[in-house]
Amino acid sequence: MRKHPIKKIVGLTALYAALIVGIFVLQFKTESVLNRVFGDLHVSFAQTQADGAGMKLKNQFQAAYRGITVSASENFPVQVFSADDAQNVRNLTLESFTETPSSIELHFDDGSTIAFSVGGEGVENQLAITASPANEDDIITVPYKTSSSYTVEELGANRMILSTKDQMSALTAPAMDAERLTFAAGNNLALYGDYDPAKHFEFVAVSGLPMTDSMTYNTTLKQFRDTLVTRFAQQASSATADSLTESEVVAYVAEMAGRNMYNEAIDTVPDSFKKGNRRTYVSAPFFDTLVAMDRSLNMETERMASMVNTALSSKNPDIFTMEGIGDYILREKNTSVIASLLQFPGRMEEFTPSVAQASGLMSLYAKLYRSDGSLAGPLEPLMEKCISVIGENAKLENGELVITEGDMILSTEQYTVTGTALIALGGIMQHPEYAEAGRLLVNKQLSSMDSLSLQTLANLYPVLVEENTFYPHTKILGYYGTKPVWAWTCARDISYRIMGEDIVNINIDFPQNYTHYVIFKGVPTFHARIEIQQLMFRTDPSFEIYNSSGYVYHSEDETFFLKSRHKSQNELIRLWCDHATNFTQK
Repeated sequence: MRKHPIKKIVGLTALYAALIVGIFVLQFKTESVLNRVFGDLHVSFAQTQADGAGMKLKNQFQAAYRGITVSASENFPVQVFSADDAQNVRNLTLESFTETPSSIELHFDDGSTIAFSVGGEGVENQLAITASPANEDDIITVPYKTSSSYTVEELGANRMILSTKDQMSALTAPAMDAERLTFAAGNNLALYGDYDPAKHFEFVAVSGLPMTDSMTYNTTLKQFRDTLVTRFAQQASSATADSLTESEVVAYVAEMAGRNMYNEAIDTVPDSFKKGNRRTYVSAPFFDTLVAMDRSLNMETERMASMVNTALSSKNPDIFTMEGIGDYILREKNTSVIASLLQFPGRMEEFTPSVAQASGLMSLYAKLYRSDGSLAGPLEPLMEKCISVIGENAKLENGELVITEGDMILSTEQYTVTGTALIALGGIMQHPEYAEAGRLLVNKQLSSMDSLSLQTLANLYPVLVEENTFYPHTKILGYYGTKPVWAWTCARDISYRIMGEDIVNINIDFPQNYTHYVIFKGVPTFHARIEIQQLMFRTDPSFEIYNSSGYVYHSEDETFFLKSRHKSQNELIRLWCDHATNFTQK
């Protein structure tokens, strides 16, 4: 062989060439690539030799459009999981695709689909990605990546901003992280297209502006509370005292109670209101007549239940703008109705809330997040959409944040609800720019308090001074199965605990020497065995007229009416209730 090195080289070269050519021929015979082009959208698939004649798709695809590529493979597949079981992730397999002149739809083995389309009516330079899980309770996730020639300027929970030398683009999706886009049955659309910062309000634009800081906001709130007290006192001593409304009275008494002037406030309220027919359950914690006022409380509970059922059947998010909806949800949280109520916005085919609806959902999310984080879960994916709705309707004008919807400017009350919702959500989501925008909205609306009526001040009070527990409110005490035990009260705090021998201890925190009234709902019968201030008490229909504590109990609807005259700040009520094994604190 050493005598013929050239022959050896030529022979080996020919052999290797034949092998390489053979491999390529075999590969192209058994595998190939399919390409589809829709303007700037390029979609490719790989196919391989089927067991019989013909070719079949491999479990991989790529859809590339102006700096982003949505793709999947055996190593990085499209995945799906149940909304109720995020740990049980299933990999999907691509089976087929269908196409039109402007779109292509991918079909997977479980019936899920992913569609890509470009343009559309009135839309240019935009890619739409629609990922629909086969099961309406499932969540589908799709891998994606960005081109190295694009810079990621922003990556949020549902939006990413990309830039190149001469343009900016935005990708919005129901949810996203740096590697995957996430879709649900009722929230299945992602959009990617040109982005012009000049045409989009950005919350960071308000950072550092006058009236966005906490100190100014706290000063505004103090002025607001002082104005309410002064304005009420003036009207209560005037010829128009008889026209005071319940909301005005309740806001005034609550504010004065917070200043340790509870009895003075009660005395300031005209007798024409205390003994008149303008009262409902709302003011009952201050002014007695609990049994009579309970009828309006029951009517309100029935009204809320009816509105929830209507909202579920009509899929109308207006329900989340209703006053008291948060308390109702917390009371009934163990029922299937509430589970459905919290889930339906996320399952809507197109979730496009108004500013009022978005603000209501944000306020509700913040309330549930503070009280029971698991309840807030179904609303969390909607928060970025709610924020974007407010941003889409907002603009900065001479340092003032203006929100309009169509041609209509928001009312002072709606501005305040939106502002406080932004403040709360900014703290929860750790987005200080949201909170700054919220403070700017509220500060601007309250900058001319002299122009606001007493009724407007009273309506704003529970929104702005939510932490004042003297304002009548619902206090959840626990649950017997799905049935809540709760109180309508103005007490600082109430606890409800079952001790040995089925004795229920109710502890009520309220200032010493003051008297207030409580309506308890869902308390099982205690057969008139009750101890108040370490003394056994008897029921008396006239319990409210005596200068002492007292009670009445209605067994037919398990309602316990209590007059609590405090000899100490923390009063203990003991009830010998029927035996129950299904009580939970939360």
